[in-house]
Amino acid sequence: MIEKVLKFLRNNRVASNIIAFMLNRKLFRNKVFTWLDVYFQKISIRDYSTSKKEYDRPAAVYSFRVLFARAFLNSLGNIYRDSSASCREAISKAFVHGVILQGIDARREKREPVPGFVTISPTNACNLKCAGCYAGEQLQKYTVDYDALSWVTRQMNSEFKAHFIVISGGEPFMYKSQGKNLLDYLKNNRRNYYLVYTNGTLIDRQTAQKLAEAGNATPAISVEGFEAETDARRGPGVYKKVLEAMRNLRETGVPFGISFTATSKNADIFIDGRLTDYFINEQGVKYVWVFQYMPIGRNPSMELIPTPEQRVGMLRKTNELIKKGVFTADFWNSGIASDGCMAGARKGGYFYILWTGEITPCVFDPFKDNDEKRNNVYALKENNLTLRDALNAPYFKASRVWQDSYWRLQPAERCGNLLMPCKVRDNSTSCYDIIREVQAVPISESAGGSDAYLKLIEEGKMPAYNCACRGILDPVWKKEFAER
Repeated sequence: MIEKVLKFLRNNRVASNIIAFMLNRKLFRNKVFTWLDVYFQKISIRDYSTSKKEYDRPAAVYSFRVLFARAFLNSLGNIYRDSSASCREAISKAFVHGVILQGIDARREKREPVPGFVTISPTNACNLKCAGCYAGEQLQKYTVDYDALSWVTRQMNSEFKAHFIVISGGEPFMYKSQGKNLLDYLKNNRRNYYLVYTNGTLIDRQTAQKLAEAGNATPAISVEGFEAETDARRGPGVYKKVLEAMRNLRETGVPFGISFTATSKNADIFIDGRLTDYFINEQGVKYVWVFQYMPIGRNPSMELIPTPEQRVGMLRKTNELIKKGVFTADFWNSGIASDGCMAGARKGGYFYILWTGEITPCVFDPFKDNDEKRNNVYALKENNLTLRDALNAPYFKASRVWQDSYWRLQPAERCGNLLMPCKVRDNSTSCYDIIREVQAVPISESAGGSDAYLKLIEEGKMPAYNCACRGILDPVWKKEFAER
């Protein structure tokens, strides 16, 4: 019965209006969310008991996914409760119907790649000069022109039925091309839902109001910690501007979250709970993204990578928040929820487009295929190719083969450690071998750091870090997730 209802909602042309009608009414919404909560639990148990060998997973992983799904539903319910009418309608039509329900059909496609979303950095322009940021250090500014950005959007919709797009930077609200800015782009693409990573300093009252009118975007505002930590890296007064942006978004009914880059210097602020307690309870944050520092970009620092012990601490805190019903994703501790690495345009995963138009498997992977016709958006357009052509290039294929060999096509007893799923950071020698095998080339110097990353591997620094992490994280994986 449930499957028939979901099929109708996915395929019927008036389904988005039906969904919006139901979810905009509290009584219906509560019933639907309760129904889905039960459904997710049943589907998880069914998948585990009848799963095919190639997608077999330890039972504890399935159990955690139930918690993760329930946290997502709870946060989504809170977003509906506090959002403006225009935001609720866009969430219903673009996100629930377009991203989730129609995305189910896309992910059932037999052929790969079938990415669920794309991350685009449309510009490296930024109004801040954060210490260690590769975008802010560039003298030359790059921007994906509006026509190319629109082409990518249409391609995602037509080739993959994907309606979720992540916008990163530079600073997205600095984007300007062909007389249009980010707000124009959002307004002109209401079929899609957008997650926008931003420093928040440009979200004044007028910008917040325009975001509310468009309704189809949620900002994830970057914080380094509290005022001392944020201003130390981002500049004096930035923290106060962040709080002002959050107030503007609350008052206009635009849902927002925080994005926290965890380093060895500030990870403990997240682990002890002070950060999330304040932003969730006092500032109305609806979700939390945690990005553990990656040694890429210019002058990468091994000293800033969170220690193995800190990674375990962040795992504990992330899972604690999830059990409390707060949607929290930690790259990379949440590999147990995402079935490992989502990069490389794997089924339901994603890929990355840089401000130069270059196409790479991941935001944190500074390499691209060496095929000049397929490794750049402008080249694809010029040669009448599609995004699918780019995503079937050798480096992408090799990345997906590695994923399959590490966990995706392995039975539960041989599934790789999903607490260490990253090819670039957690399995650096494998990454090095793949780069050499397919002759992947560094992305342009506009992002830099490709050679520096390879040097960290050749000098043994990254492999040594990987080994130290395995000594701590392998026992946690085996005891808490892998054992039947």
